[in-house]
Amino acid sequence: MRILVAVIVFVLATVLMALDVAPFPTWFYVFTWYPTLIVVDTIVSTRGTPSLFGSPRKVFSLLGWSAVIWLMFEAINLRIANWYYIFLPASLGSRWLGIVISFGTVVPAVVLSERLLHVLGVGRGWKPHPVIVRPPHLHMATALGLVLLALPMVWPTRFYASVWGAGLLLADPIVYRRRKSDSLIADIESGRWDRIARLLLGGLAIGFWWEMLNYWARGRWVYTVPFLEQIKLFEMPPFGFVGFPVFALSAWSLYHFFCAVQVAVPSDGPWQRRPLRVAGAVSIAIVFSLVTLVAMDRRTVSSTVPYLDELPAANEPVLATLREASVLTPFQLSRRDPAVLARQTGLPDSTTSLLVQSAKLATLRGIGTTHLVALHRAGITSICELATAGASALWRAVHSAPQQSFRPTEAEVRVWIRAAERACED
Repeated sequence: MRILVAVIVFVLATVLMALDVAPFPTWFYVFTWYPTLIVVDTIVSTRGTPSLFGSPRKVFSLLGWSAVIWLMFEAINLRIANWYYIFLPASLGSRWLGIVISFGTVVPAVVLSERLLHVLGVGRGWKPHPVIVRPPHLHMATALGLVLLALPMVWPTRFYASVWGAGLLLADPIVYRRRKSDSLIADIESGRWDRIARLLLGGLAIGFWWEMLNYWARGRWVYTVPFLEQIKLFEMPPFGFVGFPVFALSAWSLYHFFCAVQVAVPSDGPWQRRPLRVAGAVSIAIVFSLVTLVAMDRRTVSSTVPYLDELPAANEPVLATLREASVLTPFQLSRRDPAVLARQTGLPDSTTSLLVQSAKLATLRGIGTTHLVALHRAGITSICELATAGASALWRAVHSAPQQSFRPTEAEVRVWIRAAERACED
């Protein structure tokens, strides 16, 4: 029954997203990822593995610490600037809620993909090949983890990829010392490579699923990875998919680090409650999360959902006329023919032309209305004008006005121009 309900929610969300029924385009990732997790958890639990969502305490622990873990990577992204977010909810509360709920899927996805591959028999019957692990090896792993974390902080353009393995090397030595059953280093020591293999393969699979669902969502992330901007599968450069298996190992180890220090509920096995320790850790996590969310709003969130009243020439009489013509959003307006709209509404051709061109520009590749104003100020009023612009010159022009925010970056402007070139050709 759980699977049926989850599948219905997934299909309904997909249909309503395609029909542009709010809020499904903006929240599509949330409406489809949680049903995916429920389907996988149900399949796994019917094969004898306890449900990951069987205990409210475990659910809150997994979702909450998962959000914190991904916010750690968001904090790192403030320096490496490999991705940004577009068309998130305009309301601060809704935006932050959506971010936290979305990030809560990360660790459950990693754990469930490993469990699914386990019940499917991946790694079953592999012969152990033990490796000797001594205390100096743990110290070396920690030192290497610190190096991998420090390099992109100093040289973000060259060493951005190293952050994905840093979490594994920093967290797992502690897990090894405190909770060996969850340690990947302990797996290596005993020669059990099957769980590591399942995490690597599962990381690749969920990475593909993440990117596919993100690609169809309106509120989503966009990558601007140095040297890998031109060719993409969904939003991700193909080579970037290599990072998902490594990230799965890091996510596993980071969550079980919190379990090892007894502030998170393990996905399997006993847990000794430490109320004061948990309260302290949660308090620190909340403060860290709030600071990171504020920083994301300033540096990583590029645009929010655009509204008609934010477009040039969209005064109240014009808005009322558009509503009578069943034009309620800039996305709907961008698909209308200006001449037909003028005949239908009685608005001047110049007004409908400006409105439609502005809507097309605002809805292109996450530009949004704030950047639309900046583009207009720089002399760009249509998609085809944007297509002929030079990225560096346009970036300087956009940032020439006083009080201009950090965004857009020059890489982001290149994303806009490439999208405009394709749209103008059509």
